[in-house]
Amino acid sequence: MALWLLFMLGMANRDPVVFYHGRDPFPLRTLDQAGMPFVALQDFTQALGLPSKGVGTPEWTVTVYNRPVVFQIEQGLAKMAWKTEPAQFKQEEGVVYIRVDQLVQIFGELLGKNLIYESTTHTLHLPKQETLKLRLVFEDKGEGPNLFFYFSDHIEQPTVQREKDRLIVRIAKPFVAVDQSQIGENPVIAATDLFQKLPDGGSEFHIILRPEVESYQLEPFTTFNTSLRIRFGGHFAQSEAEQEVANLETDAYRIRRIVLDPGHGGNDEGARGPTGLKEKIVTMDISRKLKRYLELDGNYEVTLTRNDDFHLPLKVRTGLANNIKADLFVSIHVNAIVRPDAWGGETYYLSLDESGQSDFTVDFENQEHEAEENSPLEVEGADPGLELLLWDLAQNEFREDSFRLARYVQQELNDLAGVRNRGVKQAPLKVLKGATMPAVLVEVAFISNPQEERNLKETVFKERIAQAIGRAIMLYDQDVQKRYAQLRER
Repeated sequence: MALWLLFMLGMANRDPVVFYHGRDPFPLRTLDQAGMPFVALQDFTQALGLPSKGVGTPEWTVTVYNRPVVFQIEQGLAKMAWKTEPAQFKQEEGVVYIRVDQLVQIFGELLGKNLIYESTTHTLHLPKQETLKLRLVFEDKGEGPNLFFYFSDHIEQPTVQREKDRLIVRIAKPFVAVDQSQIGENPVIAATDLFQKLPDGGSEFHIILRPEVESYQLEPFTTFNTSLRIRFGGHFAQSEAEQEVANLETDAYRIRRIVLDPGHGGNDEGARGPTGLKEKIVTMDISRKLKRYLELDGNYEVTLTRNDDFHLPLKVRTGLANNIKADLFVSIHVNAIVRPDAWGGETYYLSLDESGQSDFTVDFENQEHEAEENSPLEVEGADPGLELLLWDLAQNEFREDSFRLARYVQQELNDLAGVRNRGVKQAPLKVLKGATMPAVLVEVAFISNPQEERNLKETVFKERIAQAIGRAIMLYDQDVQKRYAQLRER
């Protein structure tokens, strides 16, 4: 009898079943029974963030990727659209418990059959699914509506098919997170639906089209397989505000001329990676790819400060941009630091306050070679204080816009290229000081980090960096036009 009491006490005081979703632990309230334990159904569904209806009632519905399962507590059943499974439930103090092996049987199929119960460790395991991020952007620049799909990773080409008033985009990934914040009210899309974890292992994104849409056309899938463009045709009424914005798209109120500055060059090699990769080579390659990307859009004139491996003084770089009356100046660099584990991208815009603490990146990028120190560009007898004041006045006009551009660059590097976001920063960078237009310096990655150095050797990664910065420039261009239109309306 004493041994039996000790056994029962031990069973009653055992630790609860712990559910591991990836590496994240979620203790589940547990009833220990001889054989299989029972776990709180609500704890499990809440850990996965699954929507539920009728919690605590005789019929409790849980939805898993648009597929409902109805738990009939009193009948001991779990009903799905295609079959019904037996299930043992227990209720205690208003909490519904289900036998753990039956929970695995029911949810395993809905979640991809990767749910495992380890009886020896009293743990449930479900690997986290990789979710593909999809960002939608709607544009209409006067040549008809366009819908852009920007994917966070390389995927097989999606298939697109129209069925009556729906355009169905099939994606060969089971889990997709869709950002629709940049489609707004538009003449094409009435509503959308997302269906995930379909029987074929993919997902479908449904676009319910407005009646005005008559046709659609797919642009060729990009070479780096991260974006899709759909053009729409039809009879679209244009509002007065839209017509005004279209009429205002002139050289004066949008971005036309862009100067790209590949950092370093010639005897100034910039930073070096662990295996000897040189910054000056990487920045030249990314800048050329970015130039091609922007020119393909057809709306931009793009100039490189250097188109080969030669040294160029910092002040000459911005001087070139000033001479051709550029609308934007973007200097491309890669970062380096003593710590090899530092990684990610950051974007700088100009601050003329040099009183702050020293920053390794800023100090490194501000290094000037001996040839520059004796540069004839210095005006003999000029007052350095007056010179600084004049540049301060010039840059004050563009500081807000430089910040806006930097913010777009950071967002796109994070979304399109998967680069860790180290933020937008302000610093007294010499290469930006002379610019009489919005200007930023982009540190795209850490060449001193072994993994990021490997990435910077890969063409695909550099294409994605170029695409991200290019998209940021286009978004900033739209921002400029929108703000000007709003000013005209006042």
